[in-house]
Amino acid sequence: MKPNYTKSIVNIPATFLRHYNLATEHPSLPVIERLLGSYKHTVLIVLDGFGMNLLEHLEDDAFLKQYLVDTLDSTFPSTTVAATTALLSGLTPYESGHVGWQQYLEDVDTHYAVFLDEDFYHSKKVVDPSLKSRFTYKRALDRIQSVHPEVATHYFFPKPIDKDGYDTLSDGLKRYMKYQSVRHKSLAYVYSTEPDKTEHFYGVEAEETKRLVRALNQTITDFVKALNDDTLVLITADHGLVDVTPVPVFRHKNFTELLRANPAIEPRACAFFVKPGKEDLFERRFNEYYGDDFTLYKSDMIIKMGLLGYGQKHPLIDLVLGDYMAVAKGDKYFGLTFDESDAFKAHHAGLSDEEMEVPLIIYAPKGLI
Repeated sequence: MKPNYTKSIVNIPATFLRHYNLATEHPSLPVIERLLGSYKHTVLIVLDGFGMNLLEHLEDDAFLKQYLVDTLDSTFPSTTVAATTALLSGLTPYESGHVGWQQYLEDVDTHYAVFLDEDFYHSKKVVDPSLKSRFTYKRALDRIQSVHPEVATHYFFPKPIDKDGYDTLSDGLKRYMKYQSVRHKSLAYVYSTEPDKTEHFYGVEAEETKRLVRALNQTITDFVKALNDDTLVLITADHGLVDVTPVPVFRHKNFTELLRANPAIEPRACAFFVKPGKEDLFERRFNEYYGDDFTLYKSDMIIKMGLLGYGQKHPLIDLVLGDYMAVAKGDKYFGLTFDESDAFKAHHAGLSDEEMEVPLIIYAPKGLI
């Protein structure tokens, strides 16, 4: 499926920005816009990897099902670097330059792991100190507070994202409650690395994942019971996951010898950098080895199709997309490590419904307008 950037996770922070009369390229979500003015406090809870498919693990009367309002699209690639950046900033990947976990920058010969500030394939390699500054952006809540100091804004992150962060979502929500209790008006963001971590390790349909989903539902149920009636709670995810099978990309030497750099971006939305003059041979060998499992696009087609979104184009987009992108058709993903035993049970970044569709859950004590 192609992401709809008028009804996506990008539009949640865009709604905040528009509500406070700040510029954005993207429209509001009317159901949220109608509610914002009725509450002193608004909190956005982001559950990493909580796709619509996980709601199947809950009973019909579960909180997260009971207050489900709509389905939103993730970004493409449907992955944490692209999607959480969209939720933090209100920018599409086309605008932010945050496309995937590791992005190859040919001018410094680095597969830059954006969130770790290191080289993906060579973690001990000293990376160019300017790389972090190439991917800076302004967070939506920071923009709001800069012109509306009467609105207290805060981001809550777990360890290890924040060395002083919390260990569990329950702890993070307790920190939010304490923060909110001494503010007259607030707008906050609370992030959980689960259920993504568990899904990667065990799979979407595993009992471990089902138990975790039910525990998260209970944690949030307990949280909203303790809130006052002046708090609007929005819950969504950055992307979903799908159970997967690895396809080793380094096994065929007559394929990898056509590349001038290792593959980049994501295992289910993979960028390839091809040696000049080898494009036709690359396409033939790609389709021979991987054509049943991946659709190969020239990278400029990814942009023309609008998969990365729209807005003011980030200056590094063309560079990081490389010459070609391969997008998973089914349950396969490229093993981008040299250790074939290093396998995930579930993954994301592709265009399947399971990866792209995330819930919009709204708890509005005064009722939906």
